[in-house]
Amino acid sequence: GVIDDQVTVDGLLTNATNYWRITVPAGERHLGIESAGVVFNPTTTGHVFNIRDDYTRLEWIEITGWENATGDNSWEGVHVAADQALLDHLLIHDDTYGSFNNPNADGINLNSVAASETVTIQNCMIYNISRSGINNQSNNINLNIYNTTVYNTGFEDTDINGNINTELATVSIRNTISMNSM
Repeated sequence: GVIDDQVTVDGLLTNATNYWRITVPAGERHLGIESAGVVFNPTTTGHVFNIRDDYTRLEWIEITGWENATGDNSWEGVHVAADQALLDHLLIHDDTYGSFNNPNADGINLNSVAASETVTIQNCMIYNISRSGINNQSNNINLNIYNTTVYNTGFEDTDINGNINTELATVSIRNTISMNSM
């Protein structure tokens, strides 16, 4: 079903064996098809998922339709400011809510991840995003991107690469496709 709210993951003491895992049970997953599983389509402005706790795992969720109140804000489908975050099997698309286009939106934005920390993005599909599909704005992090497709991004903003911006990161990218992006 559709959930019209945002989620902030912040405030737990986490580690490699004690962590947040936000997922969808088998049988309720999107399987790469829009509107076929759990869908987050918020009706208010903000990051759809704001991950601030280390070791958070976000899996099997469709994220669409988020917006900015004005063109100067930057709200993302998934905003990560945590170490050892794992984003897996996400379907992130169409950051337009109603008729308002969101030129500052990224599908996934990595901001305030500390140096030497690691974020892994795998098995995700990201498309029809106004700015970047994946945008790193953190210094000297480790970024792993595996088996991910980024398509049709960057059509509203010319100052950031529209596909996968890995500037300032040590990057491992495998089996990833990025096309039709500015």
